[in-house]
Amino acid sequence: MSYNSPQSQSKHVKKNIFDYVRWSMEEAMCDEDDVNKYYNRFLDLANPLLNSYHLKDKECNILFWYGFHPEDCMMILGQFHPQQTRTYLHLKQVFCTACAIFLQQPSDLQKELQDALEEYPKLRRPHLDRHAQDHGPSISRYRTQDVMQELEDKVMCCRRQARKDKDRELEKLIHALYSFSIYQQQYAVLYR
Repeated sequence: MSYNSPQSQSKHVKKNIFDYVRWSMEEAMCDEDDVNKYYNRFLDLANPLLNSYHLKDKECNILFWYGFHPEDCMMILGQFHPQQTRTYLHLKQVFCTACAIFLQQPSDLQKELQDALEEYPKLRRPHLDRHAQDHGPSISRYRTQDVMQELEDKVMCCRRQARKDKDRELEKLIHALYSFSIYQQQYAVLYR
């Protein structure tokens, strides 16, 4: 299933960034257009979470990374010095690198993948297999699922807390309104 197939188009409109990233990681990208579509949709879903501080920039970088298929990740990691991949790369850095890779002709892209597969033992350094998101990018599907679930739980917890805070503030306002007579000036100020 490619990014442009009818079946993928319906799945492509995921409302939840975590579902979208999980879907995206299942299919390898074919060309620069796929990378651009992923990047734009990812930002559309991530920006509300970033703006509401439910997701930090570092966590956004982590999510963006895991939206790539493991073979794509190998090709991207192959473009960096091993020292650079000990932490998650910035979203823009990953995007630009992926665009450069997928700009190539299909035959060159196959060679790039073969080179990355030959480099696989080098890419599978011990720090890539740890289960904490602090240790840099991984190409392990198990680790991906763990990190994704951890981030999703954190965001959901932040959302619940924000909702509780908002409800508490609303309750205080309603209680204050009920405590004033409708003829008092404070009532009119609170009512606005």
